[in-house]
Amino acid sequence: MTVEKLEMCKFLSEDYAQKASDRGMDYKESYESYMERSQKRNFQDLLQHFSTVKKIPTIFKSNRNGEYMVTSDNDCNNCEDGVCKL
Repeated sequence: MTVEKLEMCKFLSEDYAQKASDRGMDYKESYESYMERSQKRNFQDLLQHFSTVKKIPTIFKSNRNGEYMVTSDNDCNNCEDGVCKL
């Protein structure tokens, strides 16, 4: 496992465990459970989830040649009628 993937797994597991403990679940148990699940995910899927949680804009290559999808948080002020003006 790469360092980047491990760091993303740790961050997402901490985030999940904190949210779970806020709802009365055990932090350590939730962390370990989510860490085990996140380590099994492929890198691209993990990166997409990590970017969403951290609200980092990311670019994903689509299945079609020459097309890309840019994602950002929902508070983007550069969009008009669902179309990005950037």
